[in-house]
Amino acid sequence: MAKKIIRPADIKERYSQRDELIPSIVNGNCILIAGSEIMLSKEKFPEYDGDSSKMLFSNLREWLIEDGTIGKENSAQTFTQLGKSTRNIDERIKQLLDDTAQYTIDEMPPTFVELIKSKHFRTVLTTTIDPYIYNLMREVWGDELKVMSIFSKTWEDGYDYEHEIERDSIIQTPPTLYYIFGRAFPDKKETRFAITDNDYIEVLTKWMGAGAPNNLLNYIRSKRIVALGCKFDDWFFRFFWYLMRGDIKGLTDGEVAISLNPDSESDSKLKEYFEAGNIHFEPDARKFIKETLDNLREHQLSEAAAIRERRKRGGIFLSYAHEDYDIAKRIFYRLTKEGFRVWFDNDKLKGGNNYDEEIREAIGECRIFIPILSAQTQEDLLNNNARYYKDTEWKLAQTHINADETRISVIPIRVPGYDERNSDNYNNLPPCIQKSSVFNIETSPISTLITIINEKLNK
Repeated sequence: MAKKIIRPADIKERYSQRDELIPSIVNGNCILIAGSEIMLSKEKFPEYDGDSSKMLFSNLREWLIEDGTIGKENSAQTFTQLGKSTRNIDERIKQLLDDTAQYTIDEMPPTFVELIKSKHFRTVLTTTIDPYIYNLMREVWGDELKVMSIFSKTWEDGYDYEHEIERDSIIQTPPTLYYIFGRAFPDKKETRFAITDNDYIEVLTKWMGAGAPNNLLNYIRSKRIVALGCKFDDWFFRFFWYLMRGDIKGLTDGEVAISLNPDSESDSKLKEYFEAGNIHFEPDARKFIKETLDNLREHQLSEAAAIRERRKRGGIFLSYAHEDYDIAKRIFYRLTKEGFRVWFDNDKLKGGNNYDEEIREAIGECRIFIPILSAQTQEDLLNNNARYYKDTEWKLAQTHINADETRISVIPIRVPGYDERNSDNYNNLPPCIQKSSVFNIETSPISTLITIINEKLNK
């Protein structure tokens, strides 16, 4: 079917964030690019308009005045201008960012924090150099997080998205934060970063040259882009967007939420560029985030209802911590697509007098019990946390197995973050899981799991 071009005047009317963007976000098909304009709470930092780059610049300029490097009459408005009268400005910024603990999450906009904590964006690129987004993503993902920059010589653990575009797996990419312009973390080896116009040109050249992270770029081009708070001059944004998309045909993919100044000639040209290219954009990034969160909540409720209609007893029972809902959901969809009867609990639908009874009946009728072993499971086991999935569902499965060892098979699925070799983890598992071979869904294709399930069901 031929593609119908949407005229610029029709974009706002025809585009529906709820229908087009939200499913892409939920299904992991969006890459987030986060800029300095949304890093700080405007309520707490009105003097910087919530822009972390403005905050860094103001603090650096004040510091340089205090130590006599520049005079109070210095009229610099950008890092480039400030660098003309300051030697080793890079080193000064590194010192300013030395204590990463100062850049606390409670200084960030609550809506942006909530968006990151939703875990829908596993790959986040940032145009900032400060540690705010790093500290937030580290809190969300813990040791799973990989942190890279354009100046990094190697990927962490040799990982470079090489198997991420097409593979037989439901495991998404490891959570990754990529500093597009480098990062100024003094305790790390790669401390180069871009702050001046010449630096930006150098970085663009690097991204487009032989040293570009091509596997990452290919991965990005297979997704939609949501760029939030990335303030660029018109000319630079065009280069940047072309870089992320790869070719002219890709320029219209994705959404952009960027503040545009109607009195700025550069911003006026950028707006024309969006409209001419049919790139959907929103002028207010923070409003865009809030609307996205509202739509995500509505989507979760409707999705929960759809899952309830689709799930069936008598085959497979998935047991998981609610923090692992996303991976459990993907396993559910893949197994039901293969024709298996799968009962999948959803905490959005909990409540009512029959809830516990539904769980008991579903476990009692299942032929395969699949407990998902994750980083959250490990934390719950090691700290003896009271959790419904392990204290009720696992015990019910064990009770049925004790009554009839041949009726229910157990296939524990290991997802990233769980160490099955840890003796403390093992000792805290019920016997039915201890005696079962763990399936590592991170390293084994999903087709292998399907084969194992068929073999057990056909016994």
